[in-house]
Amino acid sequence: MNVVSKKISSIESYFGKSKLKTLTISWINRYSSSFSDEELCRLFEQTFDESASYFEMEGHAKEVAEQLMISYYHNEAFIKANFIEYLKNKKTLSFFELPVGNSRVDICSINGFSCAYEIKTKYDSLRRLDKQLNDYLDVFEHVYVICPLERKEDLLASIPECVGLYVYDDSVDNPVFEIVKEAKISSHLSAHAQFLILRKSEREKISCLLNDNKLVNEYFKNCLKIRYKRKWNIFCRHPKYLNRLDYQFYFNSI
Repeated sequence: MNVVSKKISSIESYFGKSKLKTLTISWINRYSSSFSDEELCRLFEQTFDESASYFEMEGHAKEVAEQLMISYYHNEAFIKANFIEYLKNKKTLSFFELPVGNSRVDICSINGFSCAYEIKTKYDSLRRLDKQLNDYLDVFEHVYVICPLERKEDLLASIPECVGLYVYDDSVDNPVFEIVKEAKISSHLSAHAQFLILRKSEREKISCLLNDNKLVNEYFKNCLKIRYKRKWNIFCRHPKYLNRLDYQFYFNSI
């Protein structure tokens, strides 16, 4: 048993699983990838109170946070990291958090088709989902929602016909993603909405062709591929020790 595993075992024994889950959620919701180990240790002490010093977190705070997330808190960062690994295996160029309209896509990919993926864990509200999907359908050919099995029926009954659905088993540490509904090509693609996402230098080459939806769509996909290809290729070779909580931060830092 390595050092981090021993610390996790010790923390579990001290607090019990029910209380530890509550404390884990509190700690990780305040976690930032930019925090130093010292800052994370201080945050751990604030969250776990007077008993925190007993666990001697120095030098291992990020690893412990990741392991607690895996065991107790399958939040958006956890699902996002695991789904990105799934896309890596499919050799799909992917990237994080693209602003679209008044929304922000959790994960995007380009592999022949442009795809948007919206994650809804058991902790997430569905209040904004309709607006998010409408924004994405203006820009991406395929749009998917990713959710735990327990939300499958509710989402199948509420998402638009053209939107696809992935599900995962939230009870396991390494979830497997399964398509239960394939996405259909969006009939709402808007050259204007795609144009607004392009950078100034990218817009200059296409501004005179905004009446050609098909041409703008192909140009839009090519711009995203060029924009993110280098980052994605480097990210796919990321060090094995990279914390799943830090995937997006690492990608953005490249």
